[in-house]
Amino acid sequence: MQQHTVSIICTVRDEADNIAALLDSMLMQTRAADEIVINDCQSVDETPAIVAAYAARYPRIKLVRGGHNISSGRNNAIRHARGLLIASTDAGLILDPHWLARIIAPLETGDADLVGGFFHPTPRSLFALVLGETNYRRSSEIDPLAFLPFGKSMAFRKEVWEAVGGFPEWAS
Repeated sequence: MQQHTVSIICTVRDEADNIAALLDSMLMQTRAADEIVINDCQSVDETPAIVAAYAARYPRIKLVRGGHNISSGRNNAIRHARGLLIASTDAGLILDPHWLARIIAPLETGDADLVGGFFHPTPRSLFALVLGETNYRRSSEIDPLAFLPFGKSMAFRKEVWEAVGGFPEWAS
């Protein structure tokens, strides 16, 4: 199996309360990313400063700025990414240590151009619990042939993103 260059990308906005936990989980992957590109999308809190502090300690973390929503932020992050493979996640999550290795495996073996992963919400309030139960299916409830992946957990070849013209920026 060929090992390709991989960039993890994430768009953030006002995530000062949880960005450190996400960055730590990105850094602790069993398959290390070649780079981590965090796109700040108009934060007014300390998010950019926290990411910049991480970038100063860990050279593979890159802070970029641009976009007005999640889709445009993802596109901006991908434009700055050097990896042939892109793994996309969102803020507010903590990644399983094996997430990157598992989600890019079908890309590295040539079995796929796009891979959608699952995530398990960890609600911190009754509202978040209800929202998660009504909006997100459990992996056992999903038909793999009809599943459309969330941006919270997906990976794809950068050339595929280029071929389709990126994420539709009107969509979010």
